[in-house]
Amino acid sequence: DILLTNMNGQGINTFLLSNRCAPKQVYFGHGEYFFDIDGIDNRLVMGNVNEVKEQIINNFKFYVYKNIVDKDLLNPPLIEENLKDMKYIKSKYSKDTIFLGTIGRLVKLESNDYIKIVLNILKKYPNTIYLACGAGGESKVKELLKEVNREIGLENLEERFIFTGLIN
Repeated sequence: DILLTNMNGQGINTFLLSNRCAPKQVYFGHGEYFFDIDGIDNRLVMGNVNEVKEQIINNFKFYVYKNIVDKDLLNPPLIEENLKDMKYIKSKYSKDTIFLGTIGRLVKLESNDYIKIVLNILKKYPNTIYLACGAGGESKVKELLKEVNREIGLENLEERFIFTGLIN
C-alpha cells in the first residue's frame, strides 16, 4: 500500500519510486534534499528545526521534521568489561601503534583498489594495524588480500590486517 524508502545509494530505490510500485510513495531522508523526482507523494526530511516545517526546493515540497537523537546513542558509556578488553588488546602492541580500520559488513572491503591502498599504507607505516570489524564475506576478503599482497609484498599480513568479527 505504501512504499517508504530513503536513498541510501541503492539503485533499487530509484527504480521502485520511478516505476510507481505502490499507490502511495514516501521518501524519508536524513537531511538530503537532492532526491526530487516525480513519483514521490511525500518527502520527509529530518533537519535542525523546532517544529514541522514545509520547504519548497526545486519545485518539490519537503516536510522537515526535528532531528531527535538520543545523545546516549551518540556517546554510549563505556562498559567496564569492554574497557578491560580494550586495554588487554592494546597491551599487545607498542604505544606508537596506529589503528586503522572499518566497521560494517566486510563485503564493502571487496575492492582491489581499496585493498591495495590499505596494504600500501600498512607497508609504508610499519606501526599501523588495520582492523576489519564486521561480519560476512571474510573468506573472500582474505583471498583478495593474498592476491593483492603478491604485488605489494607486505610481511606479516595476518598480524597487520586483523578480522575482529562483530564488535561492541
